[in-house]
Amino acid sequence: MLARAREDRGLTQRQLCKKLSRKATYIQKIESGETKKLDVAEVMSILDTLELDRNEFFREFLAGIALDL
Repeated sequence: MLARAREDRGLTQRQLCKKLSRKATYIQKIESGETKKLDVAEVMSILDTLELDRNEFFREFLAGIALDL
């Protein structure tokens, strides 16, 4: 989900990291699943930077979880 949203906006992982003032590997670790936990403030910062609708994102996220059950 994150990679698709980032790519749809024409951003590389490195560019998004720069916008978030994070280390160059921050987004790569999230997208690859290496980072298992993010706090709510981090998620909201990423969503806001990508200009994603929070409600829509969480609806899609929760629907994905339901499919895995």
